[in-house]
Amino acid sequence: MNKLSKLLSAVLILFVGSHSSLAQTNVSASSSQFRMCIRTMQSNIDEQIRYSNALRYFSAVHCTTAQLQDACYYLSNDVNKYNLARAAYPNVIDHQNFFNIYDSFTRLSYAIRLYHDTQERDELMYMENTYQLDGANDIDSKFNLLIVKGDLLLASNKFDEAIEAYAEAMELKPRNSITQQKIIEVNNRRVELTNSLAEEKNREQVFYRLLRQGDAELIANQFERAINFYEQAMNLIPGNPIAYKKIKEANQLKQEYVDVMVVDCQTDENEFSHIIAAIKDKNYSSEMRELSKTYISKKCFSIGQYKEIVGLFRVDDHKLEIIKYFYDFMDDTSKMYEFRNVFAYSSTKSKLDEFLLSKE
Repeated sequence: MNKLSKLLSAVLILFVGSHSSLAQTNVSASSSQFRMCIRTMQSNIDEQIRYSNALRYFSAVHCTTAQLQDACYYLSNDVNKYNLARAAYPNVIDHQNFFNIYDSFTRLSYAIRLYHDTQERDELMYMENTYQLDGANDIDSKFNLLIVKGDLLLASNKFDEAIEAYAEAMELKPRNSITQQKIIEVNNRRVELTNSLAEEKNREQVFYRLLRQGDAELIANQFERAINFYEQAMNLIPGNPIAYKKIKEANQLKQEYVDVMVVDCQTDENEFSHIIAAIKDKNYSSEMRELSKTYISKKCFSIGQYKEIVGLFRVDDHKLEIIKYFYDFMDDTSKMYEFRNVFAYSSTKSKLDEFLLSKE
């Protein structure tokens, strides 16, 4: 091996060795830790604080590309996204998916720059390692280069090939404990990746289930419930734009619906009598309350009609439940105090007073 080759080999081993040891000191983060990181980013309006929190988190734990994408969603500055992604790269356990992070950038130049500094660099290092191995003659050099080769393969999640490289190094130095530790690390990383990807798949399934539930509520003009489901989905996968678009759509439809209803919204006495009869036909109070809420959400009632609906219930708590529910559907909430007289107990009247005060 000539002098230049030895120098390149030494640099390669030093660089990858430090890169590998840094990653090994980090641990796998639980989903709750990741959600805490995202919530911290959500709660800060300052871009630099969000970036600093994310950088601290992703520099300390193993993560998936999807998690890194979620964090980048809360950063608007491409420089911050680039620095975060580059710092997190050694800890990303699914390098085969890392190309997805490039979509997070507004400017293509930063995506290209990140590729050069991460994935392309690893490819060049692997090529250099292969070149050095072909020319290695002494046991020490070949052993070190095989360890580097295993580290590079492990970084790309080529687990079986990494084990082969470490096993070949073990044959050269059977008593060296590094190779056994490296093989254990490969198996641990394989399990970690499998678990993380399974968790992400489950998270994605829950995400789309919440979207479907929101869609069903939206069809029924239950706008608040729909938005609630969409918001749950957005919190689950912040970087996915689908939930955000659905929330925006639901709010628009809600406003359009309100505008239409305000034009001429009333329920004539004939129709109202049928509604009262339908509620009375229910066998249980819980069923009566659910049907009442359904009508309240879809129909427009006068104060007198609301009072008649409330009068169908005997228990104060059930009356209060209905009154609280239709508060948001009333055109004139200033007359809500009139419902104090429907209660048998002063304690329930006080609860209504507290509720009305909380709405002011």
